[in-house]
This record gives sequence, structure tokens and C-alpha cells, in this order.
Amino acid sequence: MTELPMGWVKGPFSEFIQPRGEKAAPSDHSDLKFIGMDHVEPHTMRIIGSVPASEMKSSAARFYKHDVLYGRLRPYLNKVAQPKFDGLASAEFIVFGGNELVDASFLRYRLNSRDFVNFANHLNEGDRPRVSFDQFGNYELLIPPLNEQRRIVEKIEAMFERIDKGGESLRAAKATLALYRQSLLKSAFEGRLTADWRAQNADSLDDPKTLLARIQHERDTRYKAAFEDWQTALTEWRDGGEKGKKPTKPKRAPEIRFENGEVDARNWGKFPLDVLISEMNQGWSPKCNGNDSIGPEDWTIVKTTAVQHRKYSDTALKRLPKNLKPRPEIEIQAGDFLMTRKGPRVRTGVVCLVRKTRARIMLCDTVYRFRCDDHLIYPPLLEYALNSPDTLREIDALKAGISESGISLNHGKVRSVRVSFPFDRAEQAEITRILDARLDAADKMEAEIDATLTRADALRQSILKQAFAGKLVPQDPTDEPAATHLARIRAERAQAPRARKQNVAHE
Repeated sequence: MTELPMGWVKGPFSEFIQPRGEKAAPSDHSDLKFIGMDHVEPHTMRIIGSVPASEMKSSAARFYKHDVLYGRLRPYLNKVAQPKFDGLASAEFIVFGGNELVDASFLRYRLNSRDFVNFANHLNEGDRPRVSFDQFGNYELLIPPLNEQRRIVEKIEAMFERIDKGGESLRAAKATLALYRQSLLKSAFEGRLTADWRAQNADSLDDPKTLLARIQHERDTRYKAAFEDWQTALTEWRDGGEKGKKPTKPKRAPEIRFENGEVDARNWGKFPLDVLISEMNQGWSPKCNGNDSIGPEDWTIVKTTAVQHRKYSDTALKRLPKNLKPRPEIEIQAGDFLMTRKGPRVRTGVVCLVRKTRARIMLCDTVYRFRCDDHLIYPPLLEYALNSPDTLREIDALKAGISESGISLNHGKVRSVRVSFPFDRAEQAEITRILDARLDAADKMEAEIDATLTRADALRQSILKQAFAGKLVPQDPTDEPAATHLARIRAERAQAPRARKQNVAHE
């Protein structure tokens, strides 16, 4: 057994401190602030908002200034906070007040440390794991003397302050990169990024009318071939007794007409997405267990989180249950565009191009899929266009008047979103080249920032580990040992029931 630091004591969580457990009706405390789970930032112990208690109806947890709030829902989010005011909190918080044995600020950092988070995270499973105090009341803590706890907190806060100042600078730089990306995309699709290039190549630019006539001819040729293939497949299906799925009749792509959009003197056009893409469809969302392990031969359903702005992840998946038959016709392929169609407002209308993907991933019901006519616009350029500020503004306008809980984009309206682009293929290639180079550089800078922030988080956890092992500050032999203090409290607890019994007898 490892020897305890001088003056420290070891024991179960529940012996040192108990939840406050005080409930209150918001109507009785309308002047107080209410803190919900969304108002505490994961991992950082920062309170990022609140609402008036008067807006709430359900019974809430009562807390007082400097109490510690521990988020019991999804403990892996590590939501711990210590408000500097009295208020009410969601019932998803367990409230702890400090006592003569445990300093509240010391407890806040202890609950935030990685070993406790990992312990709590493994208590329950499911999409919404929730822990109770009964489950972690036996978790063993090392408790130093109260004065040493305060010295530990003071040291932690001084060290964290230095780390946080560096983190603030990095987060500011990351925010600047986000603004830079949007400024660059705005410049690209207003034609300013290639203005000099266009002037230097004015004599060799494609004529838009000639280009569109050729593309329309190619579309008509492809449709004719697809229609003939469909007729053949339909005949074979009928001759075979109409077994299996009936062949789907191909749809003719919308005709490209100048009156459908705008063409300016630069040979740039602004056309609805409908003109640029193939049929838009959505997938399938059977009930899956998100915790199932996925093998290389398993069929899977993509999660909505796989679709990020200009980024696709083929690891955000759910395994298709073995009792369900896969649908190869909705398998995601390289070259597909994916757009989130349903979900939270900020996550709806997000678009990415699939450049590569693993096999056997099916489209989910909350994501649209389409392909662009690469004779008209380069797919990478369309991805950039759909993530440019003007286009995102049009997509956001489609959400107007829809409640936050019911965001769902209508595919017809999505197809009406207009996209600005140059007809000349060489200019398209030049824009794509410039954006690739500059945005890749920005992405690398952001990755470096994220890596540094991750190292900062690891440093915080290292500091906490040292603190709770008695290695952050020296022990003071004049401090009253925590064991002595605990023994006195135990004696007082034992005496209290006898005193109550005597009072009852005298009555």
C-alpha cells in the first residue's frame, strides 16, 4: 500500500461530503438565475450562460454561492462548475456545498480530474448515461488537511491562470482563421480572387453560350443512353415475371437556359443548384445500436455528424443490425455530395464532398445526397461555393420561421439556392488551386493550435494528478491532520442520535 502524504486521510467519498439535495420551485425564486446543462462548458468548468428562473417550470436543484455543481448526465462531458452566486440548477446536477472537512473549490477540481471522470463514465452505458451519488459514494478519495486543500487550490489556480492566458490567445487565433476562411471564400465567389488572372487571360476565356450548348448536348446524349438502358431493363423485368424491384425511370436533367440565371460580363453565372446537380435523395435510418463494434465486412449507416463543413468522416457510423438487409442503392460513393437536412439549426444545411470512403456505408435519412455535373462545374469548386458566405446565407434563409426543434430542409427549396461560378474551366481550376493552397495552410495552422490546446489540457490534468497525490505543495506539520478532524466529526455524528433520543425521552 502506498504511504499517504503527511496529514492526509483515505476514505469513501460519502464519508467526507454529502449532496445538498435541496429542491425548489422556480416560481418561489423568480429573482434567481437558473443554470441548465447547456450553460456549463464541457471539461473547462466554465459557466457560459444562464436564464432567469422565472422562465422555468419544473422543480430545480437549489444551490448557494460557491457550491459545486456536478453534471450527472453523460459524465464523459465532465461538466463541473462553481457559481459565484445563489441560484437554481437543472435536476441533472448534483449540488455539493463545502464543509469543515472538504473545501468546495478543492472538491470542484477533484471532480474535474481525469481519474474520477473515467470512473464515473464507466458506471453506466447507453445514449444518455446518468450517474447517481449512490453509485460513486464509495469512490475512495485522499483528503488532505483543510489548510493544505486551500494551498492546493491557490497553487492550481495560479498555474491554470498562466495556461488559460495562452489558451485564450490560441482560441483568438483560431477564431481569426475562421474569419479568414470566410473572407477568402467570399472573395473567390465574388470574382475578386482571380480578377488579375482573368485580365491576363481575357483572350482565351470560354464563351458561356458555346460552353452551355455543348454541356446541354452531352446531357441529352447521356439521358438518351440512360433511357434506352431503362427500357431494356424494364422489358427484362417484365419478361422475368416482374420479380425484384421495378427499374427506375431516369429523370432528365433540367435544361440549362440563360434566363434561368444570371450571366455577367466576366463570363460568370449565378444559377440555381437545381441546374448543377443530379437527383437529390435521402437514405434510411433503421434503429441501430451505436455502441456495436464494426467489422470490415459489416454494413453501416452514416451518422449526421459525419458531415461537417468541407469535411467528411467515414468513421462516424452505426452498424446495421444483422437481421436487416442492406440497401446497396444508397451506398455512399466517392464523388457524392452530402448535405444535412434535419437536426439542430446550426447543423442543418452543412455540405461536404466525399473524396474517399470505406465500403458498405449507407446514407442516413437525415442527410441529402446528390452529384454535380462535372462538365459544368468542378466538384471541389462546388463544395467551396456551397460553403461560401453568400450561399450559406441563402441556406440559412430557408430555415426562417422554423422552430429550433423542427429544422428540416425541403429538397425543392434547397435546389433553388443559387450558386455563383465562372463558366471558364481554366478559371474554375485556378480558383480551386488558390483555395486549396490557402485553406490547406489555414487547416494546418488550426491543427497546430488544436494540438497545443490538447497539450494544455493534458498539462492541466497532470497538475491535478500531482495535486491529489500530495505532490503539488509541501505538507505543513502544524496543520491539523485530516484523520483527526474526521475522527472528531465521526464522534459528533455518533453523539447526535443519542442526544436526539434523550430529548425525546424528556419530552
